[in-house]
Amino acid sequence: STTGSVPLGPRSSIARFLDQFVSGIPANNVGQAQVSSTNGMASIIGLRYTRSVFTTLPESQRNVVGRTASTYHIFPQFADGRFSDGSFYRTTRMYVNPNSGATADCTTQLRGLTTDGNNSFAASLSPGSSVIAATAGTQGFQSGYATIQCSASVDAQALYSYYGPTGVKLGEATVFSSPPASQ
Repeated sequence: STTGSVPLGPRSSIARFLDQFVSGIPANNVGQAQVSSTNGMASIIGLRYTRSVFTTLPESQRNVVGRTASTYHIFPQFADGRFSDGSFYRTTRMYVNPNSGATADCTTQLRGLTTDGNNSFAASLSPGSSVIAATAGTQGFQSGYATIQCSASVDAQALYSYYGPTGVKLGEATVFSSPPASQ
C-alpha cells in the first residue's frame, strides 16, 4: 500500500495520472484507489488509460450505499470472444461493496452465452472490497446479457473492450447496469 498527498484549495481541481500522485504503482496494475479529504469533501473522476484509449470509470464511495447500488443488476449486453478476422471483445465485471458492515455474496448469471464454458460466476465481497474480473476473449464470439444477484447492495459496472487482430485495444466503454423497471 502506497500513499500520496496533494494540497488542493476550495473550488479548485487538478488533473494528473494516478502514478503522478502516488509513486511506485506498477505498470498495467488493476486495483483500487482511495481518495480522502481533511475536510470530508472530495470527488474524483477516474480515467483508465491503455495505449491510446481512455475510458471513464465511475466512482464508488466507501461506506456509502449510493443510488446506483442494488442487490440486483441487469447488463443488457455481455460480449466475449473472437471474430474470424482475429478482432475480439472482452467484458470486465466490476463490482464494489460500499457497505461498511455487510458482506455481499453475488452470483453473476450469463444469459444466452457462456465464456470459456461457464455461464455463472460467484463472488463474496467483504465490506469495502471489490471484484474486477475480465473474460479471456479467446473463444468464438458470443453475446447475450447478464444478471447479478447479491445478498447486499453493490455498485456494478461492465467494462467492454474491443481489440484488433494484433491485440491492440481499439475502443473501450464502462457502463452501469440498467435500472429496474416494471413490465
